[in-house]
Amino acid sequence: MCFIGLLLYLGDICTDIWVAVKYLTRGYVLWFALTLTFVLLSTVIIQVFSYFWYRDDSGSDSGAAESYILRIQFVSVLSLSRYKELLKNGYREIKGKQPCSTEESASEIWGMTADISMLKLFETHLESVPQLILQLYIYLEHKEKMTIQYLTLTMSFFSIAWSAVDYQRCLRRSLPNKKEISHVPSITVYLLYKMFTITSRVLSFVLLTIFNAHSTLALFGITWLCTFIWAWKQQTDFCTSRGLEVFYRIIIGAILVFTFFNIKGQSTQSSMICYYAVSFCETLCIVILCTCWYPPLTVFSFFLPICIVMFVFFFLGIIFLLMYYLALHPNKQPSAQFDEVDGTQRSSAQFDEVDGAHSRIASRINTFLQ
Repeated sequence: MCFIGLLLYLGDICTDIWVAVKYLTRGYVLWFALTLTFVLLSTVIIQVFSYFWYRDDSGSDSGAAESYILRIQFVSVLSLSRYKELLKNGYREIKGKQPCSTEESASEIWGMTADISMLKLFETHLESVPQLILQLYIYLEHKEKMTIQYLTLTMSFFSIAWSAVDYQRCLRRSLPNKKEISHVPSITVYLLYKMFTITSRVLSFVLLTIFNAHSTLALFGITWLCTFIWAWKQQTDFCTSRGLEVFYRIIIGAILVFTFFNIKGQSTQSSMICYYAVSFCETLCIVILCTCWYPPLTVFSFFLPICIVMFVFFFLGIIFLLMYYLALHPNKQPSAQFDEVDGTQRSSAQFDEVDGAHSRIASRINTFLQ
């Protein structure tokens, strides 16, 4: 699964760069710059987290972290260092060439897996989701059609879908007191919930961008500010340094613009209801705005289909959300309780700080666990 995720990551990045080059050769400098900006910005952001997590897991030895960066400087830029390390250790474990001698070392491998899934989650929502909005806007508004566009849209979509499931599975698998999402129905329903809700959100931003690009920036800015303030009020303690924690909340705010997830390990029932209620109201307001303030937009052949798909996908996503949390979640109890589903519980098997890198990894995952 890690290897498949690596292929999707590379495929997504390569197709985005390819379509950016195509835009440049056709003279679309702005589209080239925007496409490449999303790729570079997400790469830099996830590399910042990757570096500081490595330094935290290595202890306070900054020299070790610097040595790490020097040894894999080129690979690190592509965010492949963690993939390389995990695939090497995992292969040795599976083949029995160097099996894990203790439960701690095995859990550390799963901690690395969870870190990668977390970075992948960041990458898809900071790069793949904006790319979907941009490429769909170009396709619908400017009728610019290229084969590579279809490929990059497909890769971005599958990358988002894969990261949603892989993130949830890896995080739960990495903790000894959490049940895995191992049943196909649970995985499928969770995947559909994320796919439908995110697709609806993406289409609403595409429609607003066709209406007015400045309105899209304004909506994103306002929504991000609200989610950032909410993340700040949650007093997250995911990172070890104050500065990195602020940066983490900024990134979390950007991700929450497109999808919901628990950032504190607390009860999410009220927060989830509020989030999707606001999301629905925003979508409805976008449709009304485009209909009343810019009537020419409604005559386009794509307007009505997009509106129908947006609302149908939104309600389908909510249905699958309820199905997952009320019936198919691994921790499902006789009565559905969102706090039990999303809550974070420190098990008695939690290792002390003296256990070193594994303790820090487990603590980070526990804090982030959805």
